[in-house]
Amino acid sequence: MKKINQDICNKVLYSFTEALEINSKNINIERNLLEFSNLDSLGFVKLIISLNEKFDIELDTEHVLECLNIIEISNYIESLMKDKI
Repeated sequence: MKKINQDICNKVLYSFTEALEINSKNINIERNLLEFSNLDSLGFVKLIISLNEKFDIELDTEHVLECLNIIEISNYIESLMKDKI
């Protein structure tokens, strides 16, 4: 498994908990996003907006939908951040 940037992962986790309005202690970052029944389209939009603002990037929604878990979203964001440098 690819090493993750813990700072990015923590920010993604925080945005995720805000969008779902749940406690971060209840989330395993390896858990499949499809298992979160309360991640509806509105929650997903909130998540994308939050991540775009938090990282000052423009996420490709389709690419985020292909991510299986928080780790994959974090790795995707990290790749975008490297492209900005």
